[in-house]
Amino acid sequence: MAAGVLCIVLAVALRAGAIAASSNPLAPVSTAAPDPATFPSTRGHRLQPARLEVAAPTATNKFWANWVVDNGAQEAIYPMPYTLKWGHLRTRPELQVSHQPATVAYGGAGTAAPPERIHTYSTQFSSEISLGAVEDAFQAGYAVVEEGLFGV
Repeated sequence: MAAGVLCIVLAVALRAGAIAASSNPLAPVSTAAPDPATFPSTRGHRLQPARLEVAAPTATNKFWANWVVDNGAQEAIYPMPYTLKWGHLRTRPELQVSHQPATVAYGGAGTAAPPERIHTYSTQFSSEISLGAVEDAFQAGYAVVEEGLFGV
């Protein structure tokens, strides 16, 4: 219904001459800067990279992305079916591994997911294995020095 209303409003605006009709549907409506009161200018990104020594651009939407932003090192990552978390980052880094049964809830009424799709996935974190180092680490605890298609 909202798409129909939008089409009607657009058609009325075109007839009124408010928007110039173009034969190219990809032509921009305007290239002027937006109103700064409505869209204030910002610099950079709100989640600045940390613990990253890769000179090239960093891929986004990776399962390990929490670990390369400020305050993300305290969070777990979920390379299914495991859960990984850092412990003792400041002195001797320790990678903790957990493999607990998962709780899965499927979609349906009241959710954004259809009934055949997973709506939520959760698992308790219980460190079962820890991988650590005997020697002291540098101040940040760890750093990503190389990135590939399948991980760091």
